[in-house]
Amino acid sequence: MAVSCSAVKSKQGKIEIEGRKLDVVCSLFSDRVFLFISELQKMGTLLDVRQETMPATSAHVFSVSTLLGLDTPEVHVFGRAIAGHLLLPPGHDLTLALGLKKPSPHILPHLLPLLEDYKLWESPSLPTPSADSHMTGNTGL
Repeated sequence: MAVSCSAVKSKQGKIEIEGRKLDVVCSLFSDRVFLFISELQKMGTLLDVRQETMPATSAHVFSVSTLLGLDTPEVHVFGRAIAGHLLLPPGHDLTLALGLKKPSPHILPHLLPLLEDYKLWESPSLPTPSADSHMTGNTGL
């Protein structure tokens, strides 16, 4: 049985919007992006945002399900807006942990551009070892 050794890429930092200090963590998994945005130092509401493509128009449609926490229209707006702005990699859904005191959509225009720094799927990947970098030759056996 072959074992795959793929590391999870993550990036964390802090951003400030209108005096609100937010912790941000983004992790890229093989089939999903996990994004943590919180001013509460805890996860808050956990959302599952699934990306679907409409066959006739090739437009992306996002369905949002609340896994844990507040199930409000405002929270769903955050999920759709963030997923739509980040342009998730093909075949990846978004798990969003949103810990905001007041999830008001008026901060979205300030938040979305700041999240660009956390798009791990657009950063250059680490170089992979080339075929000639492996040791070859007589092993002494």
